[in-house]
Amino acid sequence: MSIGSKDIKYTLKVDEKGAIKSIDKLEKKSKSASKNMGAGFSAMSKLAVGAGVAVTALGAAFTKLAKDTIDYGDKLDKMSMRTGIAVSSLDKLNLIADLSGNSLDKVAIAIKTMNRNLDMARTGTGEASKALADLGLNVGDILRMELEEQFLTIAEAIDKMENPTLKSAAAQKLLGGRASDLLSMLPGLRKEFNKLSTVVGEDFTTASAAFNDGMRKVQKTIVDLIIPALTDALMLFNMLIYGMDNMPIAMMKIMRNKAAENLEKVKKGAYQDLTAASGLGPGVFSQSDMTKDI
Repeated sequence: MSIGSKDIKYTLKVDEKGAIKSIDKLEKKSKSASKNMGAGFSAMSKLAVGAGVAVTALGAAFTKLAKDTIDYGDKLDKMSMRTGIAVSSLDKLNLIADLSGNSLDKVAIAIKTMNRNLDMARTGTGEASKALADLGLNVGDILRMELEEQFLTIAEAIDKMENPTLKSAAAQKLLGGRASDLLSMLPGLRKEFNKLSTVVGEDFTTASAAFNDGMRKVQKTIVDLIIPALTDALMLFNMLIYGMDNMPIAMMKIMRNKAAENLEKVKKGAYQDLTAASGLGPGVFSQSDMTKDI
């Protein structure tokens, strides 16, 4: 019985040591797993933050793109009214001008100048009539074309000239003094213009112009509401900085005028209140009666 007892005791001691070793291993694995999980959660957290930043940046980029597109539509709408060219044609010319290092504003100025020169050519005055003849163009045929077709035809004829000096001179006579800047966009202009497609239409540009005009009116209203309060705050702030003795003369004059204006408002209000309270109606009291009491 005692031997059996020793055997059992011995066996329990062996199991105890093994259990301790197992626990140690389990603890190490647990710590390792915990560390890995922590790293995993940290990585996931960083990914989530990164994704949030990316989404925010994407939203901001989209908002800016939308506003830039609206501004572009607004610009085309107003330019169409100034030049008489359809917004779809202006959209095409804008891309062609941009790719050649020019701008739509320069094109619009050239077309406006061309239109004026063609009016003079109609009556045979100015240099445009001879310049068109030198290009092999008939004034009557040009005048019967749509405005953008006039520009494309004249630009195409100028581009065919081989002498760079004569080409630049013809461009200046027909399209204006700075038209030589546009020579880089003339090669293949008609082909590129006809090839391009556009989804920009009057519905979009008109709506864009109306939106921007509305926003400008709202902004003006907000500014008008802020300015009076901001003026008072600035005057108070300047009083604290300079003190009454060192206040600039112009500022003191403004403050005196404002004080006089406020006094007139108080007098007018008191007059109205007294008239209403007396029940005697207007004309019984005058605003000058308020002077001694105010």
